[in-house]
Amino acid sequence: MLTVLKYIALVGTFFIYTTSGVFSKLASQREFLSPGYIAFLACTVGVLGIYAVLWQQIIKRME
Repeated sequence: MLTVLKYIALVGTFFIYTTSGVFSKLASQREFLSPGYIAFLACTVGVLGIYAVLWQQIIKRME
């Protein structure tokens, strides 16, 4: 059961990673350095930071 939860967490982490692509796409549709562009770019960086931490924690616990 615990192994199944690890794999669910792994898939969830990939889902979080894909949202960074969505935010990047939304940023690219805004004028360069506009408030909307900066907000979506900040979301992209934030999501990638969360992904990096979660990824390391999951890898540490996998066999």
